[in-house]
Amino acid sequence: MPDNFSTSKHDDGGEAVLNRLKLLPPPSQRSDLFRMRLVSELNEAAGKRLTVVTAPVGYGKTTLLGHWASQPNFKTAWLTLENSDNDPAQFFRNLIAALQTVNRNIGSDAFTMLQSQPDISMEKVLQRVIDQIGMVLQDFTLILDDYQVIRANPVHNMVNYLLTHQPPQLHLLIASQTDPAFELNKLRSSGDLKEVRSPHLAFTMDEAGALFNEVMQLKLPYGEISALVVRTKAQPAALKYAALCLGHFGNISDFISEFENDSREECIFLVEILLKQQPEEVQSFLRQCALLPQLSPSLCTSLSGAENSAEILENLAGAGAFVQQVDKNGQWYRFHSFLSQRATTYFTGISEEKGINLHLRASLWFTQRKMISRAFYHALEAQNFDLAGQFVEENAMEMLQQGQLVTVLNWMSRIPARIFEARPMLSVCQAWIAIISGDVSHIEQHLATAEKANASVPDPKPVAGHIAAIRDYLESRD
Repeated sequence: MPDNFSTSKHDDGGEAVLNRLKLLPPPSQRSDLFRMRLVSELNEAAGKRLTVVTAPVGYGKTTLLGHWASQPNFKTAWLTLENSDNDPAQFFRNLIAALQTVNRNIGSDAFTMLQSQPDISMEKVLQRVIDQIGMVLQDFTLILDDYQVIRANPVHNMVNYLLTHQPPQLHLLIASQTDPAFELNKLRSSGDLKEVRSPHLAFTMDEAGALFNEVMQLKLPYGEISALVVRTKAQPAALKYAALCLGHFGNISDFISEFENDSREECIFLVEILLKQQPEEVQSFLRQCALLPQLSPSLCTSLSGAENSAEILENLAGAGAFVQQVDKNGQWYRFHSFLSQRATTYFTGISEEKGINLHLRASLWFTQRKMISRAFYHALEAQNFDLAGQFVEENAMEMLQQGQLVTVLNWMSRIPARIFEARPMLSVCQAWIAIISGDVSHIEQHLATAEKANASVPDPKPVAGHIAAIRDYLESRD
């Protein structure tokens, strides 16, 4: 993996930093157990075209792959996927960036091809990338983590094309909470598929014993370990949190008895116990920052008011509790995967009004750092649709020029009609999108809405210029 991604400690950087972090597995935590059994199983897949690691959240998929990828002389290209990767242009950019961590020549001319040949098919561009992969002298694995977030068929099609035409140097590994949308049965019958699923990822008794007694130094007897394995259904995250709780619990037998008799989902019980063991300052910090997909010291201070956010995050990550670093310098963290999807459920106590205010603060923080996609997300969560509309109005044209058509369409679909009536540039963008997509049937409606809204703005000239340019283009087609 590349080693030139570091920036100064606690300098949270901007969008580019978070995008680069998508290309790196999260650093190993002191509380992690290296599971040689599973690493060896993944090593056996070297001759197959595809490995899928599929299990619900909390089964340690990312941790396992991070350990596997850290083996000496082992070459991997890593990409952690997010919802924004459903935009085909965004996904392709990130895919090329990941592949270039193995060899800078892979995809070096892909974007030139797309810009100079607007009608070129994606398959031809991908075939060029595949040919360049074929020039790499060393075998390597492309790891796509969190693939369950991908819903867009064009992205599935790209990955499927890569899988179907992959050169012998490339092995593809996909980690997901659900099966990826490929013909797994065909790969299975041809012997080209390696599968690692929940039963494989569940802890064995030996692994649970190693976690409790070697990693966490708890020195539990076999009977208590067995009881915890049964109660947690051997789920890795639940066992790890049970170990963290035991480290602060006075009487181990009382804890196990309470845990066995509690009817709630195992992780909900364990998070509540561990949260109660934290100082009030830390509990308040977690509740106020629970709405954040990513956490940095500066961002958390903006939301929580805690001036020692860096220390809190560092201490929690060091103990293996609630959060983990996603870089090596303590700039960025995230909640553990099983927490991140329901963090506000686990860390309750924030009123709806307070939650809206926290989202607005987060939106402002990201805006100041020109991290617009994240600012837009938090504006929507705050139900401040005028602010969200402003983000689209100010950035959509540049995004369209960068090929982010799907993202712009998705953003616009989440803006209420009343906002379009007050922000004329939104309707202008709709008109340009109609031209780009070749469907001009509703373009006059968009222009009429833009003209009506433009009559009420202080400076109507920019929008009027766009409207005139669009009409000139339409006339030139007739």
